[in-house]
Amino acid sequence: MGDKILIEFADILRTNTRLTDIVSRWGGEEFLIICPHSNAQQTRLLAKKLLEAIRVYKYSHGQKMTASCGVGSLNPTISIDESIEIVDAALYQAKKSGRDRINCQVKKAPC
Repeated sequence: MGDKILIEFADILRTNTRLTDIVSRWGGEEFLIICPHSNAQQTRLLAKKLLEAIRVYKYSHGQKMTASCGVGSLNPTISIDESIEIVDAALYQAKKSGRDRINCQVKKAPC
């Protein structure tokens, strides 16, 4: 059932993002979405849209689900790896703050 739910979850992400956005499973139950043609504000709005789509979807196991998002923007003064670490920290802060929310990390990676 876990694999089926991950597939459903990934489908929600893919159907609610643009063709130019890259949706990938990052590990375990984490996903990474790269939005190359979006600024930080647009990406935050996308995250909000995704959280709503995740909340209202009728999952095959019959339970409601939520998600948390870390959002950030690339900064040319730091590496991509460091940018991902910053957004990952924002994600964990969102989870720690009560889940089902968006956290925007602004230190070094503007959002």
